[in-house]
This record gives sequence, structure tokens and C-alpha cells, in this order.
Amino acid sequence: MEKEGKIRLAAELFFETDAIITHGLETLGSYHIDKVLGHNNIEHKIYTESLKLLYFYSNRLAGYNFEKMLDWSTSDNFRYVDKLS
Repeated sequence: MEKEGKIRLAAELFFETDAIITHGLETLGSYHIDKVLGHNNIEHKIYTESLKLLYFYSNRLAGYNFEKMLDWSTSDNFRYVDKLS
């Protein structure tokens, strides 16, 4: 999509996967008081403080059909939450 001029990718998307996910958790919904997504360092779980905001951002991305564009073949081998400290 970037090559076609439909979107512009942020420089952070060229970082390592762990850094991309950490950056996303830190900045998603930064305009809101409630955290859209957060990470609990003790229980190693990802959580939300607002399901409404989570659905809002999910709906904003739904039209892009990213699920069809991504290679999910290795997703069973990767659980990011297990890697968070």
C-alpha cells in the first residue's frame, strides 16, 4: 500500500518487532485518559481500560483488510505477551 501511495509508513515500523509492539502499546490512544491497550508487567498480560475505545480503533482499521495482506503462517509460534518483562 505504501508503494501505491495509499499510505505512509512511520519510521517506527522498520524497527524490530518487539520495539514496534512496545511503541504501539505506549502510544495507541494517547489522546484519551483511559488506556486503549496496556501491559501489566507483573501478570504479563495485555489489557484495556476501555472496550469502547478498543472497538473504535478496531473499526477505524477494519476497512484496510490488513488480515488478508499479512502472512500469518508463523503466528502460532509467536506469543508476544510471553516475551514482555
